[in-house]
Amino acid sequence: MYSEHWYMSISARVEFRLKDSLVEAARFLCGTAITIAFLVIVLPFPLRADTTEVETLDLSSLSLEELMNIEVTSVSRKSEPIFDAAAAVFVLTGEDIRRSGFNSIPEVLRLVPGLQVARIDLSSWAISARGYTGQFASKLLVMVDGRSVYSPVFSGVFWDQLNMPLEDIARIEVIRGPGATMWGANAVNGVINIITKDTRQTQGGLVRASAGYNERMSGNIRYGGKLGDRTFYRAYASGFDRTQDGEAIVSGRDDYWNDLRVGLRLDHDFSPRTQLLLEGNWYDDAYLHEVSSPLLTPPYSSYPSLDAFYRGVYSLARLKRQFSPESEATFQTYFDVTDGQTLFYTEDRQTIDVELKHSFRPLPRNSFIWGLGYRNSRDYLPGLADPEHFTLELFNIFGQNEWSIVPDRLRLIVGSKFEHNSYTEWEIQPSVRSVWSPHSDHTFWASASRAVRTPSRGERSGSIPLLTLPPMTEWNPSPLPVLNVFTKSPEFTSEKLKAYELGWRAHLNRFSNVSVDVFYNDYDDFRAISNGAPVPMMTEPIPYVLLPLYLNNLAENSSYGCETATEFRLSEAWRLLASYAYLHQQVGGERELTSLGSEFVYPKHQAVLRNSLDIRHYLHFDTDVRYVGELSESPIGEYYTADARISYRPVSEVEIFLVGQNLLEKYHEEFGTAIAFQSLPAKVERSFYIGTCWSF
Repeated sequence: MYSEHWYMSISARVEFRLKDSLVEAARFLCGTAITIAFLVIVLPFPLRADTTEVETLDLSSLSLEELMNIEVTSVSRKSEPIFDAAAAVFVLTGEDIRRSGFNSIPEVLRLVPGLQVARIDLSSWAISARGYTGQFASKLLVMVDGRSVYSPVFSGVFWDQLNMPLEDIARIEVIRGPGATMWGANAVNGVINIITKDTRQTQGGLVRASAGYNERMSGNIRYGGKLGDRTFYRAYASGFDRTQDGEAIVSGRDDYWNDLRVGLRLDHDFSPRTQLLLEGNWYDDAYLHEVSSPLLTPPYSSYPSLDAFYRGVYSLARLKRQFSPESEATFQTYFDVTDGQTLFYTEDRQTIDVELKHSFRPLPRNSFIWGLGYRNSRDYLPGLADPEHFTLELFNIFGQNEWSIVPDRLRLIVGSKFEHNSYTEWEIQPSVRSVWSPHSDHTFWASASRAVRTPSRGERSGSIPLLTLPPMTEWNPSPLPVLNVFTKSPEFTSEKLKAYELGWRAHLNRFSNVSVDVFYNDYDDFRAISNGAPVPMMTEPIPYVLLPLYLNNLAENSSYGCETATEFRLSEAWRLLASYAYLHQQVGGERELTSLGSEFVYPKHQAVLRNSLDIRHYLHFDTDVRYVGELSESPIGEYYTADARISYRPVSEVEIFLVGQNLLEKYHEEFGTAIAFQSLPAKVERSFYIGTCWSF
């Protein structure tokens, strides 16, 4: 009955999906065109403008010492060399992404040292930093150009919705460890900030197309141009159709995932010190999910295949003003609308977010950054939550001061974020960080910080049938089946983390760089579940016993580990990057408490070896070999896998490439825990595709 309700609900919505999508796309394109026309006609032009073109950085031409000075912005929300950052930060550049051969953001993240990435099915991943992963991992904050993409339903990320042309990404900055002082709640174990290219970097046209085994077809078209000397734009359309052989799926039905999206971005210079960014995107995402659904009659469980979809539109505006070389302010706002059906619920949501940030130097050796923000997210979750309508409000103010105690040698960074939310009201998230550089080629850093993961809508208000315990069995000796139902827990509060980190970066010589990070995380009020009182239910088709499961904050956990990465530049044409990560999670407090989800499914050991070789200036060869250790609390054992990409440029404007992925075996499993309200795990297939990219 439960599965039938899902099927009927999805069928009714899918029937009008294409028509609604086309109408929304037309509205979006018309609205964007009107906005650009207004800007071009009405915006006042400055007396003097900076017409300098922004060029894409060619990292292959940089020395290892220069690579250590690449600027990052996600650690302290200001530009600083990665060598001086007081956090475990790693950068994937646009060139790294292009040469990886991966065709989605989750797959690209496999190359980040210490990040756990496991594919569940064709369109679902379990991704986290420093443990506590799963399809609904709730302790990793993900952003695109500063726009948060987490779902308030479960405080996590729908990775299948996070699609964009990879050619438009300038870099991905990944912080392993808390970033709550700067970014707020849910930036507990890490922060991923995806930063797209300025439109000045994407002038002209680009066409990319590929096809192959599992990659039926994929392509995008992009064009960038000028609207005067001070206004630049970029427009794109992209889409793909991917499949997975039914042999890898529980039901034997071929999996699918297709995506269509269009977008437009505009950058305008009011003056050399004042810039405006406007961006809008529309997407339509469709995919297959297999889930475990409880039944009250034999066989007491079923595995329906659900045709799910999500579509949405979002726009972002950012105004940046530099008052002086030491003072800068940024105002940003975005609006996000989503509508979809996935797994066990239907969702309609509208979100608006505004933020102001200002940095300046109050004293010669001090730099101070502060800001405040507000977010309003309204949802409608029929059949899942009680009440069905809810508005989540977030307000925050933060400040951080940096002292240069010994110029170019010793810095101290102290700050905190004060955040008010609709569930737990005020949360305080402070941090203290220090950076010591005894030598120009060596940097040591240390930090102590506090972060929280606030309750989600599903935890506070949701109800989900999980599984049925058959009668007259070891787990249920009664004559009636017992239906376990996750039931809303209005008293569930924030999970809290105290984190301690140490790190070292070094430029050893002209051939190698190294970084090492160690950490200890102590979690309080960690999520667990407990059984409520059984309730006899005299209903059709047969009587049964309802056993409610409630969330609580009675668990205490801790984790510790280390991450290391070494980069070798053996010649101007040959680059190697080797990384290794160790993680240990341990459960404290009451051992009988049961975790809801897959927080304790993780590998203790991970290693990656990346190789980039320029055989000729027109012929490039890239490989990566990955090792993932045995997953705890799971039947999945250790595995090795490898990927390869070879590309050829007959002329500078055209690239032809061949990619092979998961080459060492036909199938392998990466995430093996089947939980009732999550996607059933599928095997990951070996795949190949060929493609071309033409820029003009």
